[in-house]
Amino acid sequence: MEAAYAQPSAEQHQGIHSYLHSQATLAKYSDQLNGISACSLNTLKKSCSVIPGGFNALDMARRRALAALENNAGAAQQDDSGSKRILQLRVKSLKDQLQASTEDLLLVHRLLERALRHGRQYATDSRDASLIERCAQDQKEIRDMLSLRQILPSHLHVVDESK
Repeated sequence: MEAAYAQPSAEQHQGIHSYLHSQATLAKYSDQLNGISACSLNTLKKSCSVIPGGFNALDMARRRALAALENNAGAAQQDDSGSKRILQLRVKSLKDQLQASTEDLLLVHRLLERALRHGRQYATDSRDASLIERCAQDQKEIRDMLSLRQILPSHLHVVDESK
């Protein structure tokens, strides 16, 4: 899936495209050359416990690959770029990519919060006042740098579809 995401134009990825539409169809995918066997969705979810991010990471990779392949298919149909249908497909593809990127961002945010929480806990467990203070200062600085509240809404390039 990561290869299909990275290079959606490659013909070798077109076979997996139909398996990316849902979690259940992904579980049915098999590829003997790569050692992938079909299984039930529950089995797939259990087996994902050994990969970083678990099943959620696999599902996000599935969505990213699907969006990339559909975006590539939409780009290949640019013969009549003015047609409303082509533009609707392009918008849908871009929304899917945005959704996948948003989910990636949320996952990274969750991982960062976890790392910060562990860092604070390790500093607290050390019972070293200077280490605890330095940890608190560093975490405040990190949160200040990453805070979306510091960005003015006019700089976010948000399109209001209600107008």
